[in-house]
Amino acid sequence: MEFMDVSLADIISLDEDGTPRMVEAQIARVTRDILRALQHIHRLNRIHRDIRSDNILLNARGEVKLADFGHSAQLTPQQPKRSSVVGTPYWMAPEVIKGFEYDTKADIWSLGVLMIEMADGNPPYVEYPPLRALFLIVSNGIPKLADPDRWSAHFHDFIELCTKMNPADRSDAETLLNHPFVQSSISSSAEIAELIEVTMASEHESANEGDEVDEEDEEADGEMSAISGDQQLGDGQIRTDTVDNADNELEGEHAGGANSLYGQLHDLRTSPMELLLPPINLDTELFSLDDMLMGPVTQLGSPDSGVNVKDSEGK
Repeated sequence: MEFMDVSLADIISLDEDGTPRMVEAQIARVTRDILRALQHIHRLNRIHRDIRSDNILLNARGEVKLADFGHSAQLTPQQPKRSSVVGTPYWMAPEVIKGFEYDTKADIWSLGVLMIEMADGNPPYVEYPPLRALFLIVSNGIPKLADPDRWSAHFHDFIELCTKMNPADRSDAETLLNHPFVQSSISSSAEIAELIEVTMASEHESANEGDEVDEEDEEADGEMSAISGDQQLGDGQIRTDTVDNADNELEGEHAGGANSLYGQLHDLRTSPMELLLPPINLDTELFSLDDMLMGPVTQLGSPDSGVNVKDSEGK
């Protein structure tokens, strides 16, 4: 197995003060290389179904590669489309969320969302819980970029072509490879390698800072143990209020990092969408997407259930 140095998520997560770390030429280069990978697997009638920054890997030579085919599906003449709800929230295409039939165009939608993630630092609707975000994707589509004036007309047009609500209106990978956005003014391999080097240096610096914090915590724990020993009362009981307060202060200092928005999103990415939705069971009641957001349990097959169970996909 080939070793890759960083993921695209590593680069995006190191944005400072909300300013995108990647410039348009770098985004264009990454997008072009992902499109080449998608063109190849789509010609083989395969769908990746989990295009997101964690699954885009880069190495020190400036090469960009698509990874993690755990949720991919093979289309056949007998089954030219799929309808199972598979993927990661925020990057999922509307037709996948609804449980409608879909094909390789679902990957193109996810690529458009990935471009927004590279530009803005997060995918759209990340401020909402996953199921609410899915509802907004289906209802409203993709919102505009946070700083539209920063990006070129070609950039905006490319994202629009990727995120058409009707999959029939979306361009395929082969067509998008001829788009001006990925045909001119893209970063070289050396420039991508430099970006990776900066990312790895920042990660190393952050790791060193974390080690220093851990050492300080160990020293503080030792001091608190000494305090607790000295706080023994005359009747043999231990006075613990000082220690408890110190522990609470330490927990408060580290809560921000552990519960950061990107940290929560990264944890969510490790869980496929199929683990967040209830299983389809022909013998029991279940929730439709709308039900999970705002309504009661409905019986499978009822007009209001909103669930498509025609998928004959084999696992």
